[in-house]
Amino acid sequence: RPLPGLQRVQVRATTGIEDLSGNALATTFTATFTTAAAPDVEAPVVEVVTPADGALDVSRTAPIAVTFSEPLDPGTVNADGFTLFRNGQRVFPSISRSADNTVVTLTTTLEPATQYALVVTSQVTDLAGNAVADFQSTFTTTGLFDAGRPSIVSVRPGNGATRVRSDTTVVLYADEALDGATLAAGLFVSADGVLVPGVVSLAAGPGTVQFVPDAAFAANALVQVFATPAIEDLQGNALNNFSSSFRVVPDSAAENAFVQDISPFSGATGVPVNVVLEARYSEPLEPSSVDATTVRVFGATELAGTRTLVDGGRTIRFEPAAPLEANRFHSWQVNGVRGADDASGTFSLFASFTTGAGADGTAPIVDSITPSDGTVGVSVITTVQITFSESVNPLSVNEATVTIEESGGGGVVVPCTITFSNQDRTVVLTPHTPLADLTGYSVTIDGVSDPAGNVAAATVSVFTTGVGP
Repeated sequence: RPLPGLQRVQVRATTGIEDLSGNALATTFTATFTTAAAPDVEAPVVEVVTPADGALDVSRTAPIAVTFSEPLDPGTVNADGFTLFRNGQRVFPSISRSADNTVVTLTTTLEPATQYALVVTSQVTDLAGNAVADFQSTFTTTGLFDAGRPSIVSVRPGNGATRVRSDTTVVLYADEALDGATLAAGLFVSADGVLVPGVVSLAAGPGTVQFVPDAAFAANALVQVFATPAIEDLQGNALNNFSSSFRVVPDSAAENAFVQDISPFSGATGVPVNVVLEARYSEPLEPSSVDATTVRVFGATELAGTRTLVDGGRTIRFEPAAPLEANRFHSWQVNGVRGADDASGTFSLFASFTTGAGADGTAPIVDSITPSDGTVGVSVITTVQITFSESVNPLSVNEATVTIEESGGGGVVVPCTITFSNQDRTVVLTPHTPLADLTGYSVTIDGVSDPAGNVAAATVSVFTTGVGP
């Protein structure tokens, strides 16, 4: 049963415990923590999946994304929790997650005329350990010989985008020119399940469609985009089905702060003994609420350290006063911190990890950036992929430390969704809107670190767009 609220709990394992060979535990282990007043017992749920369950005639370029009701534990976002089957045979897609851990994207080459089943298992949990209910969704792709049928090949905001501006428009790109007279009958946009009125039209460039809503989207709205076979190309061929979704930036004044991500993730092993602990919240926190009583870290005993707020006040950082003990279980908790505009406390955090044998003194190196430095004629719907030499601390990657900026643009940063894959070695930036034609852009990396706090050297790379996609 649940532990009582606001109580200090001690866990003790003594040398009376033996393994199956009769060897006693080497040392007595003790850990303590304090329970929250209101534990988080609500499990995350799947809010939307694209392609939709049961969808037929799906484009082979359709993105696969699952949006959840709350942030997931990044340590559970892996092939054990997200599986994809092709006609009953398992395939192994690349799995990435959004920076706020609410959207998981699976990337693979889809075969024609094939049924796919996406399975999410209860091994996936939120940051409090609440498991997702087992979930399954199926869709079937279009045939190989489609008589020249057009497909949507990209969309902005991208599928699974988060923290999108409320005044955004929606732009879709087809692989050929479309009949503008058929757009209104086949393009639908909904926000939280309600159709959104707006104007749909052909935009500059062949196959480019733009939807402009009559009014700005509501804060935190879950927006879905559907392009159906009612849309035709200039020869009368029907469009392959397409759907995507994105989340509008929330209104911080309308909700309490909640934890979006932690580093190291709960359950991590082999953590360097010079690790820096961080917890990122959905909004800035009240500085006076972050102190030694609300942020506590334990090894064999409670540990001393420095507590600061970074990332515009959204992230709590704990730097231990001394290296942690090697090969030991550690736990930490955040209980009672408040959002800067909240009168009440936030949900509490309890996480644990086990250290490895030593420290990490090597900073990550930028191995590659795509588009590469100096590239010209880049698509206006490009993404930017950055690969590091080792796993980075995802909390160190944000709108300030990894940016796309128009050259000579006066410091205006392009709004992007940030995603992680390849065990946090790969970072992808997807702009929320198409880039401008024939324009220079700079990608700047400055302040990204690994879990031990070693900071990568500042790097700048430039590219120039061409005309259209």
